[in-house]
Amino acid sequence: MQEEEMKQAQKRVKYEQEKDLRAFKERLKHEMKIIKRELDMLPRQHRKDAVRINKDRMEHENHIKEADFVMQLQKNAEANLARITQKRKEKIAALERHFQCKNILCSGRRRTVIGS
Repeated sequence: MQEEEMKQAQKRVKYEQEKDLRAFKERLKHEMKIIKRELDMLPRQHRKDAVRINKDRMEHENHIKEADFVMQLQKNAEANLARITQKRKEKIAALERHFQCKNILCSGRRRTVIGS
């Protein structure tokens, strides 16, 4: 049961990561389109070099941004899974304490009944 819950949590985290990554890539594409429009406004003779330089610069920056973003997603996922695992351990510990108390109460009642 716990393993199944953990698998479901991992699937949810992975789905959220993929969704966030898609949105991030869309933002980068949008930025590239804006820069391309700005470059299209330059005079034709300057445009070719400016396009090449800006394209190379943006591709490099985008790779760095994407790597950082993916790393941050991974850290967040690990933190979420650790938090879920910790909550699950706390829940199990609470259940164990509850059952130990019940067991102590039951054994006390048995002693009382047997002792009477």
